[in-house]
Amino acid sequence: EDIIKAIGAVDRMFDEDERKIYEVRMQAMAEVASKIASAKAHGRKEGLEKGREEGIELSESNMVMKASQAGMDHATIAKLFDLPLERVQQLLSDCA
Repeated sequence: EDIIKAIGAVDRMFDEDERKIYEVRMQAMAEVASKIASAKAHGRKEGLEKGREEGIELSESNMVMKASQAGMDHATIAKLFDLPLERVQQLLSDCA
């Protein structure tokens, strides 16, 4: 039964119209697969970038909080970590 189906498929491939339809369908499927792969790669890249940004922000927050808990004033913390004073104040208020 499978052999008969395969022979029927091959016979259809020899029909010019069917072969064109098949080729167009295969091309469309390849384009869709390519678009999906591209979208996945783009999504991974965006995810990595967002993760890095969140990691940097968390690290800044932890460093600033520890320095503040150690008794450092805001201006010294800003200078030590090369951050604007407003950013230090924002991080400390977010942690409070």
